[in-house]
Amino acid sequence: MSQSYITQWSQSSSETAHWIYSSQIIETSEEVVEPADNMELIDKVFQNGELLGNILKNVSKDGMNQLSLRLVNKSFNSEILRLIRRNHRRIHVSNVFRSVDDEWAMEEEDVTYDVAINNQKVNSERVYTYCRFLKEVAEVKVCKMTIENLLMKYTYEDLHDALIDMLIGSDYDIVEEFIGTKQICRFGCDRCSDIVNNGKCRKYGPLEENIVLHPHQLLFQIAQRCITFSDEKEEASYKLDGMISPLIACDKLHLILTDSFGATRYRSIGEKNQLSHSFPREVLDLMIVKWKVKSLMLEFQATDSETWTVFHYGDVFTKASFDTPFANLKVSNYNLESVEIDLKCPEIVIEEMETSMKPFDNLIANAKRLFPTRTISVKFPSEYCLMTPDNIASFIPKLMKMSEMEKHRNFNSTFRIYYPNNGKNYSDYTLNISDIFSSGARFLTEEEENNYFLLEKVVPIPVEEERLTLGNKCRWHGKSFQLKNEMTNNRIHFEIVFEEEFLKMLSSVRDELKRVGFLVHYLH
Repeated sequence: MSQSYITQWSQSSSETAHWIYSSQIIETSEEVVEPADNMELIDKVFQNGELLGNILKNVSKDGMNQLSLRLVNKSFNSEILRLIRRNHRRIHVSNVFRSVDDEWAMEEEDVTYDVAINNQKVNSERVYTYCRFLKEVAEVKVCKMTIENLLMKYTYEDLHDALIDMLIGSDYDIVEEFIGTKQICRFGCDRCSDIVNNGKCRKYGPLEENIVLHPHQLLFQIAQRCITFSDEKEEASYKLDGMISPLIACDKLHLILTDSFGATRYRSIGEKNQLSHSFPREVLDLMIVKWKVKSLMLEFQATDSETWTVFHYGDVFTKASFDTPFANLKVSNYNLESVEIDLKCPEIVIEEMETSMKPFDNLIANAKRLFPTRTISVKFPSEYCLMTPDNIASFIPKLMKMSEMEKHRNFNSTFRIYYPNNGKNYSDYTLNISDIFSSGARFLTEEEENNYFLLEKVVPIPVEEERLTLGNKCRWHGKSFQLKNEMTNNRIHFEIVFEEEFLKMLSSVRDELKRVGFLVHYLH
């Protein structure tokens, strides 16, 4: 233990300096606790590391909330530091603002900002000292680091130095996950590159070659370099092959698509510019093949920017998008184990799906051709109430049509739909909840014998905890309604997830409900 931070407890010393985090506490010779007759027995308890560990489990799961216990004795000090060490093998960094308005208010007042490190609120002026305590006193060794989207006010250089230089420091070679670092390292640096290339880091990004950058932007940058080199397809392809390194291995590629890159005069989908996400197909195809990608996650994001980066594909590259009729796309010559689609789209896009699915009909069919696989899952945002118990009967067939737009056999599709607690009067659901998922319900896809889906089974899915600000969490409980087509052996899984508060309220009025429909599966 570093003597510059922790001075051992000594009853004979008239004045002992202790460091808790970054604050020095001066203790006089005055006794903190009156001596007891059974001090020998007390010492036996408080010197036993196993007993102290059990005591601390019932006090707090986070040693950072119990730093004062370090002053009891050396054993308490050691156990608290051990608890901190264990709980900080994985670091999660996020902002503490509830909205952008909070950030603007802070900027107008010109005050310091706060950041949450593993749910501990740390002021910007103390974040380096905080990380120094974790590293030099608690001797934390970080194995996984995730940095969520941070707002504009953060001093990236200071946060970068605290997290990368101090907290990870010389232990960069043990980091296994390194996610979201573009938040603090926008242009890349040797230290971040060392972490990515340490040989153990199997999950990292976003990245540009060996530095941190937005991957969607990267696709267009590479394509633009190739076009600058030559406007002949063969020569540009040769240049592209030399730019994609075969030394990178990637089991799962997480690609963030925004609607602000690759715009052309055909950028819109439908009539309201929904899902106008595109990319140069040849660039991503080569990455997937060279990096031996097994599974792909596509995260659709929307920007508030009114300007877009225009890219002219010409005759060199092919525009890959999800809004065109699927028959216009060629099937890629590789296969993936699975494809996940995370629709983090604005509310207006999600609301449009409720009234008209036509602009989205080709989403899965195009994904099948761009990224051949037998398993595709689509996750809708948890912030918006896309489906309600009373509109599910009209909504489910639309999603089934999306899944079956292009006919395949032995195909599995999954839709995860969230229903947040919006404070609606639960008595409204007494009469109009559909039995659409009853075991006898048939979902027709075509007027053809045996070409229909039947409910095969209903199974629970693991409880999902969504991290909110400063340790607050939202718990989601769901069921998977699994439908099977006997003719094609296709399966569609509807994972319908409700916020815990909704299910509690539903249970409280259960006796008043006359027709609960498919919600009966959530009331057991």
